[in-house]
Amino acid sequence: MSRRTNGSADRNLLPLTPRAVQTLILLRRGHSEKQVAKELGISPNTVHAYVKELHRKLQVSSRGELLAKAYELMTFSPAEFEFSSRA
Repeated sequence: MSRRTNGSADRNLLPLTPRAVQTLILLRRGHSEKQVAKELGISPNTVHAYVKELHRKLQVSSRGELLAKAYELMTFSPAEFEFSSRA
């Protein structure tokens, strides 16, 4: 996959789905994909699909790059987006 280094690539990064954002927040907190699945009450396969979507939209190829990009892009506090899987 080739990476674009100019600003035009940024316009294609978003929107991320709300679940993808929740997944990214939990990954930032150090959760594994399995832990994310349990927290959100979804299948680990679904979480993996969200992670693949995040890699594609954020144009990264590793978990480290994904988390670094998340810190760069997410200027809000994750506490602003608290959620619970309990109904």
